[in-house]
Amino acid sequence: MRWGLLLLLGACASAGHDNNTGDDQPGVDGGDHDGAAGDGPLPDADPRRGWVDLGSPPGAVTGDVSSPRVAMWSGAPVVAYSADKYVHVLAYENDSTWAPIGAPLRHSADTNAVTYDPTPIASADGLSVVWPEWSAGAMSSPVRRAANGNWVPPPGAAVLGTAGAYSFVPHSTAATDADGSMWIAYAETTDINAPMRIFVVSLLGANVNQRGQSISATSTNSGALAPTIAIGGGAQFMSWTENGVRIAKRNGVSGAWEAFGGSPIIVAGRAASSQANPSMTADANGRPIIMFTSSNGTENGIYVARWDATGWTYWGEMVQATPGTVGGQSTHPYPQSIVVGGPDLVYIAWTEMDASGQEGVYVYRCAPGGCSAVGRGRLESAGGVTPGSWPSLAVDGAGRPIVAWVEDNASGNAIAHVWRYHGDPDAP
Repeated sequence: MRWGLLLLLGACASAGHDNNTGDDQPGVDGGDHDGAAGDGPLPDADPRRGWVDLGSPPGAVTGDVSSPRVAMWSGAPVVAYSADKYVHVLAYENDSTWAPIGAPLRHSADTNAVTYDPTPIASADGLSVVWPEWSAGAMSSPVRRAANGNWVPPPGAAVLGTAGAYSFVPHSTAATDADGSMWIAYAETTDINAPMRIFVVSLLGANVNQRGQSISATSTNSGALAPTIAIGGGAQFMSWTENGVRIAKRNGVSGAWEAFGGSPIIVAGRAASSQANPSMTADANGRPIIMFTSSNGTENGIYVARWDATGWTYWGEMVQATPGTVGGQSTHPYPQSIVVGGPDLVYIAWTEMDASGQEGVYVYRCAPGGCSAVGRGRLESAGGVTPGSWPSLAVDGAGRPIVAWVEDNASGNAIAHVWRYHGDPDAP
């Protein structure tokens, strides 16, 4: 069973790790995650090409694994997911083995508490993870940092948000600034029947700073859902769904979040509410790059656009991996992840239902001239027999995209997969 639908509520060379004990970060043997000299990158003559299966992280074969999220830490991929009511975080050691980082996590002592869709993120404090957790009729958003083989709560921020409120951390919700501070956006309401509002907090050491509150474009009759935060070039941006795709930029002087780029973003000829489900990143020049869905009632697809000084520049035409119709409607994409791959380059990943009703995971590269498939485009461990969904992207120091997603096996159990792209002569 997958919990990704609850989201609607709401980057380094693959250096190995030498597995020496005595280091200050948890690893395969209670040892190392320091990316020190001697660990070494992958050989330049690595013969692998195309999408390379990094394997399913241990424990990721259960009936209730949630959508895995991938990040880079100390030169290696790290993946976090929820299974059996706990958060699990693992690192890809020595470019060959998935190893748990510390013990499984859950904030509440309530044995019925359930965790969902955790996000790992590297900052100046090392590796942290934040996740939504449901317990005793309330949703909270705990945070933990890796330290000496254990997970510890940051000072003053064991749980985000207001005590007794419902807070929800969706996917792609955290980013790191130039100072190494971790920024997290989350949605919160004091009444489960009331609209959600967005809050932002930054964490560094013992410093917990509120970075703007109650960001909402409309009145209380509409909730602000699924915020994503992006930082690049010294600028901070946020996007969310609220009667369309809303975008805000943080004022560096006042600290206020201000509507940006003609928010809400509108595709010509379509109502504002026809756009939804944004994911966003920002490049080294401080320009936000956003992906979102747009529909005119019979046509659904993904758009990618970058803010270029005075307006949004769309990168090619609408993206739709499997053109066709389902019950008179075109196929349905659901954006999940976007990362910068280099100057004028991003990678995007999404779930799309094709004309036969089958879900699949797709990874494309996008440049100002448009978007195209990375390798085979659609990723499926079982050859399309079972559906894949809820992908997450990272990019390593060699510029290679890494994608994690969840896919049902033949028995109906959800399995987490992590693949890395090594290039292909037929699809560079």
